[in-house]
Amino acid sequence: MKRTNAFLSLITALLMMTHIGYTSYAYLTMYYNPFLTNLISYSFMGCTCLHAILGMMSVFLNSDGTKLNKYPGYNKATIVQRVTAALIFPLVFIHVNTFKYMMASAESGNSWIIILLMVSEILLFATVLAHFAVSFSRALVMLGWLKSAGKQK
Repeated sequence: MKRTNAFLSLITALLMMTHIGYTSYAYLTMYYNPFLTNLISYSFMGCTCLHAILGMMSVFLNSDGTKLNKYPGYNKATIVQRVTAALIFPLVFIHVNTFKYMMASAESGNSWIIILLMVSEILLFATVLAHFAVSFSRALVMLGWLKSAGKQK
């Protein structure tokens, strides 16, 4: 289950980069293809949800690291990984509706809501990057693609 989740996390990261790349392209060129946007977004979210479910199953069903206070120095990365994973979900729900909220806020003249939405987007990207930074080498080790702790660092 952990190897499957590690492989799925790498696919999710690839889909995330595709989503960011296509969205950036769409904003910069003013080209919007609803089919392509939805295909990328729903594929990305499906993999993300499956990755989250497998990750939670790994933690709670396999008792994989549920006692994080036993070796606090060793488990800092695991704690960061779990905290960022938990923070991603509320921020993603805001992210999915950000454009709709911004339009409504602009129409009603609530510029402070637009500022809060931009802050939530920055927090989402920072949280995802922190989660990815901690998790990427762990996935490579789990898959056997990275052998030594020195290479992991």
